[in-house]
Amino acid sequence: MKKSLLFVVLMVFTIVPELKARCENIPDSVPKIQVPIELSCFNSFKNKGVTLHGYNLDLGVNIFKRVAVIGSAEFNTFHLGVTNNYCNTFQLGGGVLYQPIKDKYKVLSVKGKVGRTTSDSEMKNTSYDVSVGYSRSFKGCGILGAVGFRVCDYKNSYIPDNRFVYISAGLRF
Repeated sequence: MKKSLLFVVLMVFTIVPELKARCENIPDSVPKIQVPIELSCFNSFKNKGVTLHGYNLDLGVNIFKRVAVIGSAEFNTFHLGVTNNYCNTFQLGGGVLYQPIKDKYKVLSVKGKVGRTTSDSEMKNTSYDVSVGYSRSFKGCGILGAVGFRVCDYKNSYIPDNRFVYISAGLRF
């Protein structure tokens, strides 16, 4: 798992700057579609004996100058502190990204998402997520930091519904 994740990250680092350089050379007469890409990892604070960790990939398409529709894929690990167990889930979702501040070097974004686990695991849930992030660009790649709030509605009887405050760090292309 770690080798494949490292391979994906290295491929993103090599491909995305080249594609961005080619897209910037397109004449202004040709309409451009902006596609925000965010790759990040996050860690939550413990609540009700449960901590949430994970990796996130958000792909979007700008529908207006500052608004994008996004699709999200996440790999989450829930750490149940009481029994010291780990439960892994894979989640797909979607939402809206709004960027009140957007220029060449910095982006402030507000994101709202809804996601649902795809596998049949004991941690099956639906999550509702709101986050605020800031990105600063360096040579085509932005360093992203975000703070968010997530509500998880579990589909089982032994884990209560939970709310997580999390911190996220990653890359924005």
